[in-house]
Amino acid sequence: MKSSRLKGIIGYSVSPCTGMVERGYKDRFSTLDLYWANKGECFSLEDNDEYEFAVATYGTERPEQYIYTYDYEVEEKWVNYNNDLTENSYRTDTYIFEKDCYFRIIVRRSDGYGLSKEDEIVINNLMRFDGQGKKFIPNPCFTEEISRTIDSVNSLTGSKYIILTDSHYTVNGTWDDTIDNIRKVVTQTGIDGIIHLGDFTDGMISGAINAKYVDIMKSDLKSLGLPLYIVLGNHDSNYFRSNPDTYDDKRQQELYETPLFYSSDIEEQKIRMFFLSSFDYREQERYGFSDEEVNWFENELGKVPNDYRILIFSHVPPLAGIHYWSDVIRNGTRMVDLVEDFQKDRGLTSVLAWIHGHNHSEQIYTGRRFPIVSLGCNKCEYFTDKKPNGSITYYRQLETVTQDLWDILTITGKELFFTRFGAGEDKYIPVREEERMKKVITYGTFDLFHEGHYNLLKRAKELGDYLIAGITTEHFDEARGKVNVVDSIIERIDNVRKTGFADEIIVEDHDGQKVEDIQKYNIDVFTVGSDWTGHFDYLKDYCDVIYLPRTPNISSTYLRKSRFPIIRIGIVGTGRVAPRFIDESKYVSGLNIRCAYNPIKESAEIFGKKHELECFTEKYEEFLEKVDAVYIASPSETHYDYAKQALSYGKHVLCEKPLSFTREEAIELYKYAHSKNLVLMEGVKAAYCPGFQQMLAIAKSGKIGEIKDVEACFSRITNPGLREVADARYGGAFLEFGGYPLLPIIKLLGMDYKEVQINSIYGDNGVDLYTKIQLCYQNGLAMAKTGVGVKSEGQLVIAGTKGYILAQSPWWLTRRFEVRYEDPNKIEVYEPEFKGDGLRYEINEFITKINGTNKNEYRLTAEESIAMAGIVEQFMNKRKKEQNWQ
Repeated sequence: MKSSRLKGIIGYSVSPCTGMVERGYKDRFSTLDLYWANKGECFSLEDNDEYEFAVATYGTERPEQYIYTYDYEVEEKWVNYNNDLTENSYRTDTYIFEKDCYFRIIVRRSDGYGLSKEDEIVINNLMRFDGQGKKFIPNPCFTEEISRTIDSVNSLTGSKYIILTDSHYTVNGTWDDTIDNIRKVVTQTGIDGIIHLGDFTDGMISGAINAKYVDIMKSDLKSLGLPLYIVLGNHDSNYFRSNPDTYDDKRQQELYETPLFYSSDIEEQKIRMFFLSSFDYREQERYGFSDEEVNWFENELGKVPNDYRILIFSHVPPLAGIHYWSDVIRNGTRMVDLVEDFQKDRGLTSVLAWIHGHNHSEQIYTGRRFPIVSLGCNKCEYFTDKKPNGSITYYRQLETVTQDLWDILTITGKELFFTRFGAGEDKYIPVREEERMKKVITYGTFDLFHEGHYNLLKRAKELGDYLIAGITTEHFDEARGKVNVVDSIIERIDNVRKTGFADEIIVEDHDGQKVEDIQKYNIDVFTVGSDWTGHFDYLKDYCDVIYLPRTPNISSTYLRKSRFPIIRIGIVGTGRVAPRFIDESKYVSGLNIRCAYNPIKESAEIFGKKHELECFTEKYEEFLEKVDAVYIASPSETHYDYAKQALSYGKHVLCEKPLSFTREEAIELYKYAHSKNLVLMEGVKAAYCPGFQQMLAIAKSGKIGEIKDVEACFSRITNPGLREVADARYGGAFLEFGGYPLLPIIKLLGMDYKEVQINSIYGDNGVDLYTKIQLCYQNGLAMAKTGVGVKSEGQLVIAGTKGYILAQSPWWLTRRFEVRYEDPNKIEVYEPEFKGDGLRYEINEFITKINGTNKNEYRLTAEESIAMAGIVEQFMNKRKKEQNWQ
């Protein structure tokens, strides 16, 4: 077999731990590319003893994480490192591959000296590999799909173009199957051209290697012998994840052999196709269209012959509402307006569609006068998050027909027909020839009617010609998790009617009714507020789904004087907990999330824009002036100061645990709140869940006798990069989770413990990875266990003289618990109501206390909160002493 040349470079090596290429090695030479070896093939340095080499091998199985999660492999390879590179791997004799694999070669001098440029030339000339590379074997799973596709395409008349997008080429990826399938379809159908809508690769590696991948794909596509139209995607500039080796406009045009934006005619059908550029990593608003391109497009539209129709292609969608990754598409609305102006001048049939990729999901958006079509990604990928509202993601699986995805677009006289190859379905878009009444439907509780409701109905009406408003019954609201509806359904219907926007009002009272109504009333658009984004995507099979932006500044007296004001809440901290608060708050009447505060301005802005808040700021005083109450979800060390300042401004406070680090600080805050008639609550979520309260009631009822022991655990193996593991002073197991296991102990055994014993296991940085706190009472014992680096059974056991209560993990949500007795056959099972993640019950407690409708403090009293702060203080003092902190 003829020897193949490999190529490497000095200054690089391969990590023995990860198998990834690393730079910065003066004494190493490494191949950067991954090469393929069949079992029995050999590598050598032509028997030269001046250098020694090692081989790092990689398996052929494709890791599923890059298919089922939103992730890109940093070296753009779908392989698993075999962990076979060590210091003892280096050799001078011939290496024989024992099995099929990918591989890299690492070379160093035998005498241990560094390498020079001359060494690099010598080593590249010495390397010999007797393999020819992997021979592609067609996958038989596509045979039937190929035949079906050919028959479908050949049954249609018109211009035919293969369209694919977002291939994201990787080593050991699925591109070989894709091009083989395309080639077999092309040979038996009359295809007129190939269109690739961008993102050839992931764009995360060196420009030279990325260019090799692009050249492979271009060569494959060109080999089909058809006109090739390329649209540049955001990854095609090789900028992804701050890659320093980016391509400028000139390099992109050279590499992909395409202008940034251009047009081409289908003369037989009198259609002009526009191919647009929709991304520039150098712009602040990276997604969108340059002023130069907009001017060019406007000018070119004016040149379209009167008897021509147009078809537009881009990578990124033109509107932010159908794009997940940014709130703004630069000049997007202007481009769409130009198309609609063209359509108004030339007639409804003059614009066939705007077709794009990028979203990795599918959607036919009809919110404008012409259809905007999103196509699924060619890359084998399946995850349903991070997708635009109303889009669908088809299931994908390797080694099945769903592995592949691309379309053959047939442009007939009256429609666009997409024949799907692989995952998904065929679809067609008829040319719109006449206007008809457009029907819109929306649903809601419309409790404590306010300006947000009014604006929602107004915007819903603007989406069409006829608006139907569905009002939910009290029973249905309760069933779907709404916890505190105030107004009767008669009042709510009357308030909606008074706006004058609803042409028809109906009542919603059961699951599944939305689908029934959409079909019954021949609905074109279903719409609700953006706080429900994604929740109703399943309705897109029946009509368009549009999520309308919320009204940031809501007044509770917009249409009438309410019995209860709308509480304007501000969120302090914009980390992982804050979005959950926003999601759960929509199930509680009487509040409006108005503002976000983060001392880092950029973080506040990103969070505020994402959640459509009226304001976001890095100035705490300015923030407090805009709200009635605050929810504090910032790092633990800031809780006391933020809470105290908010109270001083006359704001109600709901603060995540721990409220403070000392007993005296907790006493001070509760006294201060009481003196100013303000609500102060500590956010130990479990305390407010109905199931937890039921469990406490049963425990205290005498059902299990006298309570003698309570053991509770909350542990989690936490990512080392997260704050609770990385921050030794204010992170750690106990400060993060301690409030949960302490809660049932304090609630059941009280605050008069006699002794506290605290033991912790610390990490190298001083953070407590695992903490066990034991409390001794006059007639009882208790133990609270928390972990961020040690995993234990997360259960709650309440032991009594007649039996015990067992609540399995996650007991703090209390979806289920059991009462057990000496007789093992006697078990009483309780499954109390629980909705969402439980935070709505805490929010409801906060709102009802502010409104004065709930004076009862029994769920978590100030005294109990202060008692837990006392244990926190003891923990902090002990850890400080053990870690010798100043």
